[in-house]
Amino acid sequence: MSNQKRRFRFSSVVLALIVLVCAYFTFAKPCCKNCSPTVTQFSTINALVEGNYDGVATMGCLKKAGDFGIGCVEPLDGELAVLDGEAYQIRFDGSVHKLTDEIKTPFAAVLKFKSSREGQVSNVPDLAELIKYLDTLIPESNMLVAVRITGVFDHVHTRSVPPQKKPYPRLSDVTKNQPEFEADNQEGDIIAFRLPEYLAGVNATGWHMHFLSKDKKFGGHLLGISTKNASVKVCLSREFRMVLPPEGHDFYKTNLSKDTTDELKTIETAK
Repeated sequence: MSNQKRRFRFSSVVLALIVLVCAYFTFAKPCCKNCSPTVTQFSTINALVEGNYDGVATMGCLKKAGDFGIGCVEPLDGELAVLDGEAYQIRFDGSVHKLTDEIKTPFAAVLKFKSSREGQVSNVPDLAELIKYLDTLIPESNMLVAVRITGVFDHVHTRSVPPQKKPYPRLSDVTKNQPEFEADNQEGDIIAFRLPEYLAGVNATGWHMHFLSKDKKFGGHLLGISTKNASVKVCLSREFRMVLPPEGHDFYKTNLSKDTTDELKTIETAK
């Protein structure tokens, strides 16, 4: 091969590489700027309502998908709070435990929390007023929303659920007799999600909140709250990913065609 042909081939390769690099920086960067944190959900809320309490994913898998989230622990053994990349179980006796990576969840939703909006709440007397403020702060009703509320809370009212044995009862039957906990002057975080109505059946729509104290000694599904002052950080998401259970799971034999909307509202607010 002549030197002229070698130079031509070398120049062609260099030119091709330059075109590829330019294309990457032209198209990849805007895409990265426009992307949002992905809400990753494991199983569906309707499956949980129907009594699917066997594990779907490990905490190790969960933490790879997100550092902030809520759910429950196999076999419905307490509420789950994922905060700052660690997973915590709030059991039916009120105790809080940091979970190891091999523990499983039957249902959870997580994301990599990135604050894009902030606020402050003052003199909030109850949960209803807190939700009213949050809906004003985040008027985009069709957006997937995660919120972290940090502060000292005058009063916190939570609940958890006891572990179940097969044949598993429906979730509504379990929550009829659930342990509740109340505490004053709790410093900690509310881990909250608001999901739009078009996800009905996939997840519980509207607000769903868990609480975890700073000292990791108190928490649970949030039923009531009051505070004089707390900071609010909002993470908005436009991306949703769902992970179904492994093959052989009862999920694939469960009738998931029922409308459980009203049942879920009762479960969410049950005291």
